[in-house]
Amino acid sequence: RTRLLWMAPFSHSESDPGIVETGDLEPLPVPSSWLRVAAERVRCSSARLASCEELRLAGWDGSEVIVATARRDKGLSRGWRVRPRLALRPEVARCSLNRSQSPPWPRVSAMFSLDPPCSYAQGANYSDVQAIHLSFEGRVAMVLHSGGRFLDGWDLVDGVQLG
Repeated sequence: RTRLLWMAPFSHSESDPGIVETGDLEPLPVPSSWLRVAAERVRCSSARLASCEELRLAGWDGSEVIVATARRDKGLSRGWRVRPRLALRPEVARCSLNRSQSPPWPRVSAMFSLDPPCSYAQGANYSDVQAIHLSFEGRVAMVLHSGGRFLDGWDLVDGVQLG
């Protein structure tokens, strides 16, 4: 099941976004389970770059953060197609540290992976997310959670936690 988020259309000029009227808002379908959503415009990975628009999305469903891609062709009336790509789960750590080292920070979160979990990430979860932010071009996700006490960084390109 999905629900619609209403977003302002992309501006033709980055320096002059203009005024958005209510009638100009565009629907973006996202899973109805997402309680918080962040979106960032990214370069379209389609071969037809001129006719394509793409967004990186991150949505929290109460237990994990799902990263997805939304894509549409500008000239077609089909609207946005949203496809989940990966889940961010702090309880399953893909560590960039040597496994014999202890972490230089008090708590580490990491991206879901097939690597064995880091022992110091046990017990971590995303049951209490206050905010999600995506960096320019959607390369990094930041998740503020646990009553605002922890801010986790995720490298979405290389698939590793940043801290």
